[in-house]
Amino acid sequence: MESTPYHHGNLKNLLIEAGIELINEDGIKQFSLRKVASKCKVSHAAPYNHFKDKEQLLNEMKDYVICKFMITLNHIITNYDNKSDLMVDLGIAYVDFFAENPQYFQFIFSQGEFGLQISFSDKDISHSEFPPFELFRKTAKQCMQIANLSPALFSVNIITMWAVVHGLASVFATKYVLYDGDRNSFIKKILMEKISLS
Repeated sequence: MESTPYHHGNLKNLLIEAGIELINEDGIKQFSLRKVASKCKVSHAAPYNHFKDKEQLLNEMKDYVICKFMITLNHIITNYDNKSDLMVDLGIAYVDFFAENPQYFQFIFSQGEFGLQISFSDKDISHSEFPPFELFRKTAKQCMQIANLSPALFSVNIITMWAVVHGLASVFATKYVLYDGDRNSFIKKILMEKISLS
């Protein structure tokens, strides 16, 4: 392949985005730094200026998506005053992020190698390796405490809220699902009915 000189300062992010696209198209077993370089039309050596190997690129791809997602969710939390509706607005932001970036949903939740594990019982959600879920869980718990709900309801309520929000994200991140109305108004209506802290 003829190498293409690049003059931009964001090659690292371009390689990450190209890597996400490649994995979504071909799967992780077919993934290589050479293919990422080809997709970005740079020399095969160029990715090694940013990543020592394929595994580092994969890890940084995961961190890149999670970081962008966390920024979106944290923006809602840090700029919100009305705690009674916080979980609804957080849910809208969760769905909207993946509706606008369906490639991220497919990448994060279709690759078993990333081990996004959530462990829970009827008494507690004891562990999560997925920071956005941890943020969602902690925020929901705080909202339920403010609403004086019984701690016995926390686990089932959190899983129920997350299942609704994550399910909607899955629907709107699917390229074959089209909605011609105001998506966020529609999502809000569903969440207002399904997410109750009273």
